[in-house]
Amino acid sequence: MASVTGSGALGSISGMAMGNVMITGVVTIPLMKRTGFKPWVAAGVEAAASSGGQIMPPVMGAVSFLMMAFLGLPYVRIIQAAIIPALLFYLAILASVYFYSIRVGATGVDRSEVPQMKEVIKRREGLTFVLSFLTLLGLIIAKKSPMYAVMCAIGIAFVVSFFTPSSM
Repeated sequence: MASVTGSGALGSISGMAMGNVMITGVVTIPLMKRTGFKPWVAAGVEAAASSGGQIMPPVMGAVSFLMMAFLGLPYVRIIQAAIIPALLFYLAILASVYFYSIRVGATGVDRSEVPQMKEVIKRREGLTFVLSFLTLLGLIIAKKSPMYAVMCAIGIAFVVSFFTPSSM
């Protein structure tokens, strides 16, 4: 379920299925296999969850920009129309993973292996991504242009990265 949630979160800012699998799959597929999932099921879960990034607001891949151009609708309206189907997509995947894990008796990861959120944000460059995502989301909600919102988010990520262990 963490794999699905992570893929949904990353997919919402990348909008790319293949890139999402390459970034999150390296961690989540071995983790799912270790907890009791069969290898092909783990890969399928990751592929399905990563594919949802193309329909998950706010970025939604290139399709949101095509919809703006062809339909003449504002970006915020497209996001409003896409959020419920995208969340239902991820809810269905989460339910599938939950019921499969019960069926095969998959165990969760030991709590001692899970890092604290505060530690991740401070020491593993998490602050860079959190602040840039919040900037992107805030500017889109404020009805700024998508290009402006993305440029500001990249700028924030660049500046904040200098205050983390590895700068961009």
